[in-house]
Amino acid sequence: MVMQLEVRKRLECVETDPVIEVSNLDVFYGEKQALKDVNIKIFKNQITAFIGPSGCGKTTLLRCFNRMNDMIKTFRMEGEILLDCEDIYTSDHDVIALRKKVGMVFQQPNPLPTSIYNNLSLPIKEHFPKITKEDLMNVINKKLSAAHLLSEIENRIHESALKLSGGQQQRLCIARALTIEPEVILFDEPCSALDPISTMKIEELLMRFKEKYTIIIVTHNMQQATRIADKVAFFFQGEIIEQGTADDLFVNPQQELTQRYVTGRF
Repeated sequence: MVMQLEVRKRLECVETDPVIEVSNLDVFYGEKQALKDVNIKIFKNQITAFIGPSGCGKTTLLRCFNRMNDMIKTFRMEGEILLDCEDIYTSDHDVIALRKKVGMVFQQPNPLPTSIYNNLSLPIKEHFPKITKEDLMNVINKKLSAAHLLSEIENRIHESALKLSGGQQQRLCIARALTIEPEVILFDEPCSALDPISTMKIEELLMRFKEKYTIIIVTHNMQQATRIADKVAFFFQGEIIEQGTADDLFVNPQQELTQRYVTGRF
């Protein structure tokens, strides 16, 4: 009876519960441990930034949220990750449905080597196979507009996506991620290959997107995290050293290691 009540309690989410809750998470690639006892809560309609030096586990955790690490044969994990109060690592969890709920934008723009139209229409048709041509076009235009790209390419929508600039390609990838109507969007250093103007456009998008989506971003850019993040987690050697609001972590860090990193004295 106690166990049944506990299960029921975990499944009954309320508005104040975190969208994602990570508890006592350890991640291994073979014998190498990549994450150590990670505990973090991600809340709705916020931007959470993961910062820290290369190889400290930021992207590993990000990829845990949509189970992309499952593709790595040596990957294994211990602990718990809940999405909307459901354990996403149970054997019967629908991974396809999970990846529809948790979209991802990668470090390097990765448009498909086909037209702009096909880049957006293919995922829409895959997830909504009965959609009409008219509705399909409406969704494409809506998502391109949401990514601030429609006005720049509306007369070239049947041209190759590879002809777009790097910044435009990244915004196309963002529009593509929006087509499946995710709840959470993961961004793995989305601006690292972009110029300052393109970076500014992406940041403006993220600030607007958090009204509808929950955003998690990996970034090495301290100024970027300061500008856009609500919450920040600082990683070092597979552990979260400190986490909190962006103001607290950047202005008044509690750990000496955090202070050294955010002030460039690392």
